[in-house]
Amino acid sequence: LLWVEQRARAEDAPARLSPPAVKLHLWTAEPDLRLELYRTDQHPGKVPPLAACVHGCTVYAPKGRYRLFVQPPVGSEFYPGRRDFTLVRPGELTVRPPRAVPRGVGLAMGITGIPVLAFGLFYLFIQESLSDSSGIGGKEKAIAASTIGVGGSLTVSGWILFGVNRKPTLRFTPLGP
Repeated sequence: LLWVEQRARAEDAPARLSPPAVKLHLWTAEPDLRLELYRTDQHPGKVPPLAACVHGCTVYAPKGRYRLFVQPPVGSEFYPGRRDFTLVRPGELTVRPPRAVPRGVGLAMGITGIPVLAFGLFYLFIQESLSDSSGIGGKEKAIAASTIGVGGSLTVSGWILFGVNRKPTLRFTPLGP
């Protein structure tokens, strides 16, 4: 059982809830962002959310594992996502949704970096096999090294950018002592 209020007020959890409920403020700075709360063993679409609100609300819920879904409005700069968390004490959960543009840019960089890296390695291999016993020249080494470096940097930084914008970020701030 959960009890939801749309405005955060300093109220005690209703006595009728069992097991003891913990007060949780769900909040995001982004307007029109829909937040839905489920237990981790529930499947969205098969059961209604335990709590659903836009921008923020207060929920009284038993301690345990929960899954928060973030749904931005159509045409928003944000990307929908979900994140699991464990509720162990009263607090405020600040939600930052993943941004669509950095996520897309990271994906493009990560994918583009792989062929650039492969080209650099292929170029180095071809130059080594075509050179005489004295080895390849400085110009060819510089081209190969810079291509390998750019490809590796694109791949790593792209996948990191994609990864950090894949799920919503949650920041928990405890309430009271």
